[in-house]
Amino acid sequence: MQICDHLPKIKRYIESKVGPGAEAEDIYGETIIHILKNIKNGNFKKELSTTTYFYRCAQSTIVDHFKRKNQAKRSNSDDYECYINTFTKSPEKEYELREQNELFMKQARIELNDITIKSLILSLFQEMKHHEIANTLGIPRITISSQLHRARKKLGNIHLNKTRIRNSS
Repeated sequence: MQICDHLPKIKRYIESKVGPGAEAEDIYGETIIHILKNIKNGNFKKELSTTTYFYRCAQSTIVDHFKRKNQAKRSNSDDYECYINTFTKSPEKEYELREQNELFMKQARIELNDITIKSLILSLFQEMKHHEIANTLGIPRITISSQLHRARKKLGNIHLNKTRIRNSS
């Protein structure tokens, strides 16, 4: 099997799928490594022609590359609101926290209805769970969960379960 005979075809195939450039070069390198590892480990599919096998390796490498790229993009994105650490008190932190809370609530009042705002306040500032909010407001828990989910989407995709706005007083 002559791998070198297929390399220019594989490179052209990758460039036809992702375009020329550094990204295509990276995928091309990953594809070659993928092919060599499979051959070394004996994972070469004998029922396929060499050309077909190489194209399939290239195709799976392209898919894997873009999956990793999208995962990295999602994990590095600023989808969630960030709040300062208030475990150590200082006037600057208290002022900054107050400012952030005011801006947050101003945006909430513009974009959300009254029940959702009440639910949001109880969740974030009182750190109540969904069933506690439901009992307090006399609304089904599923309604509270749905409203808080919609609020999260409307307010910049903040994470209401893990990020809390802490009142430093």
